[in-house]
Amino acid sequence: MNKDFDRWVDEKGPVFFKKIGIMPGQKILDFGCGWGSNTMAAAKAVAPSGCVYAMEKDKDSINRLLASAGSRAIGNIRVIGSGETASMPVGSGQLDGVLLYDVIHDHYFDRAGRKKLLQEASRVIRKKGLLSVFPHHIDEEGLDIIKAEISGAGFTFRDMIRDNILHDSELIIDSVYNFTRE
Repeated sequence: MNKDFDRWVDEKGPVFFKKIGIMPGQKILDFGCGWGSNTMAAAKAVAPSGCVYAMEKDKDSINRLLASAGSRAIGNIRVIGSGETASMPVGSGQLDGVLLYDVIHDHYFDRAGRKKLLQEASRVIRKKGLLSVFPHHIDEEGLDIIKAEISGAGFTFRDMIRDNILHDSELIIDSVYNFTRE
C-alpha cells in the first residue's frame, strides 16, 4: 500500500469513524468497499465486539481487502455478496450504520438505482442508526438532489463533517454527510 492508505487505516480512519458516531460493538456495512480502507478503519472503531460487513462486487478488491486486513490482524470483517444490485443481504433493522462512500454518484447509480439503494439502506439500518455518505464526485446541485432523495428514504440530516478522508489512496480534506434513520 502507500503511506496515506496506511495512515488512514491505522490512525486517522478509526478516529474519524468515532467522530461520526461509530462505536465499539456496532455492526456497520461498507457498501462498495473497494480495497477496504474504510472497512478496516471502521472495523478498528467497532472493535473488539463489533463487526463491519464488506460489500463489493469486484473479487480482486475483496481479495486485496482480506490480505490487508489479515496482515493487520483485523478479524472483525465479514464479506457479504454484492453482485450488480443495490440489494443488501442483511436482515431488516440489523445494522447500526451503512457507509456509502464514493458510490452514490451517477457513474454507479442513476436516480432509480439510488432510490433502491437508499430504500435498502433504510431497511437494514435500525431506527436512529447512521447513514454516512461521502459524495466526492457530486457538485452542490447534485448534492441537494441526493440529500432530498435520502430524506425521502426515511432519513434526517444530522451533520456534515469536513476532515481528512482517504480517496483513491490519497488523504484529502473533504466533507461527509451523516443522516439518522427515522
